[in-house]
Amino acid sequence: MKTIVRKVGNSLGILLSKEITGPLQIHESDEFEVSVAPDGRTILISPLTSPHAEWESWLNAHPQTPSEGLLLGEDEGLSSDSKEWVW
Repeated sequence: MKTIVRKVGNSLGILLSKEITGPLQIHESDEFEVSVAPDGRTILISPLTSPHAEWESWLNAHPQTPSEGLLLGEDEGLSSDSKEWVW
């Protein structure tokens, strides 16, 4: 992907298209570590947190209730589970 460095206030910025931000789940105000690779010509951009970092806190705040067991229930299964499979 080709992009242009643009003036942003007294700084310079690079716009990232949805082709990049979508699959990586990058959102406005996400924080990144920016550094220069040892070759001196490559810019490295790494997220400071995982895109799913907030999931753990949400799951802790919404514990699973007993009625939410497995999809088929804690003690249920398919009737075919009790039979031997023949290949």
